[in-house]
Amino acid sequence: MKTDKSFTLTFTFTPAEIASTKTQVLAEIQKNFSLKGFRPGKVPLDTVETNTDPAHLIEHILTDLLNSTYPKKLTENKLHPIIDPKISILNPPLALDKDWQIKVESCEIPEITINPDYQPQIKAAKTQDLNKILDILIKNCQVELPPILLETELNRQLSKLVDQTQQAGLSLNDYLKSKNLNLDQYKDQAKIDIQNEWTINLAISRISVDQKLAPTEVEINQYLEKQPQFKTNPSLANYIVTQQKVIDFLKSL
Repeated sequence: MKTDKSFTLTFTFTPAEIASTKTQVLAEIQKNFSLKGFRPGKVPLDTVETNTDPAHLIEHILTDLLNSTYPKKLTENKLHPIIDPKISILNPPLALDKDWQIKVESCEIPEITINPDYQPQIKAAKTQDLNKILDILIKNCQVELPPILLETELNRQLSKLVDQTQQAGLSLNDYLKSKNLNLDQYKDQAKIDIQNEWTINLAISRISVDQKLAPTEVEINQYLEKQPQFKTNPSLANYIVTQQKVIDFLKSL
């Protein structure tokens, strides 16, 4: 585990493990495999393999191997990832007759340190402007976001932006031109926004604990009565109520 709460796990899968998993994978594919001259689901495994894209087969085998080993490694090392793992092949290309060396990267929730001077600084500012209050809070926080988390969040935002521009009938380049930005400039600004957003969210969580502002069951139920659409996501409802309590606390300083 690194200081930024990122971690790396390595796996080596032997040809024997790969062969055993390949048999299981082919058996799964066989269940829905259709081929002229055979009844559905009854195509011999060797024929299924012959008629399956090798790249797809290897990808499926690797997925099954990691699905069975990655969770065990997490438990053994008491790791609690917050993002999907990034998978890298250390000895490409993958072949069925040699070891597979795989690197898996992810991260836990980053740690935050808050300078207690944030309280007198907010009080001295004499403002109810939330943006100004949050700016003061951010300046008093130290958070080291792991690069893999930053990369994941940036890719998520880019994917969302592409979807939104396509729905609006625009290309990503056209959208960026309308904002007088190029892709690199957009990414640079997005990274700053991601850093600030994570800093605020982590600070809110920390302050809620330090100031004992966790919402009660009654407060959450009252919120859900007003916002029933969140009943299917109680964790989000809990965070929203917590966020409001912390904001009220900051404004009261």
